[in-house]
Amino acid sequence: MRNCANCGEHRSNDQFVKKTVANPDVCKICRARISRKKYNSANPGKRYPSYIRSVTSWKARNPEKVKQYREISYARNSKAWKISARKREFAKNQRTPLWDRELTDFVFEQAISLRDKRKMMLGGIWEIDHIIPLQGKLVSGLHVWNNLRVIPQTENRSKYNNYDIF
Repeated sequence: MRNCANCGEHRSNDQFVKKTVANPDVCKICRARISRKKYNSANPGKRYPSYIRSVTSWKARNPEKVKQYREISYARNSKAWKISARKREFAKNQRTPLWDRELTDFVFEQAISLRDKRKMMLGGIWEIDHIIPLQGKLVSGLHVWNNLRVIPQTENRSKYNNYDIF
């Protein structure tokens, strides 16, 4: 256990970067925060959340162009799109236990309904997320009813296939 030189919190040793020359007593969380602040101050027009908001709002204003770009992308890379879709479907089937399939299918249908209702009532784009990802780097979850949730697209995309323990 060590104290972080930046925030002063008492953290375990695995919360610190092992091989560092600069600031070895700063925890990973503070290191990321410092790095983000440094990047944002050096690049004032390129802040990540504003970029995501601008892309999302552009997509909402131009649905026909988004559809056209998708069609062009699919025509150029149809093999890659099919491989990606099959890989995801295979991973989902491999991680769906037979003993819980009916309940999972029911909850998944309800999640689809909830996603559509939230989109209609709150706006924005909502996605069905696996809390513990199906193809995570550290863990691999199951496609079961209690591993599903409906969250905003920006949060789901920023999560990628990571599992946050916090």
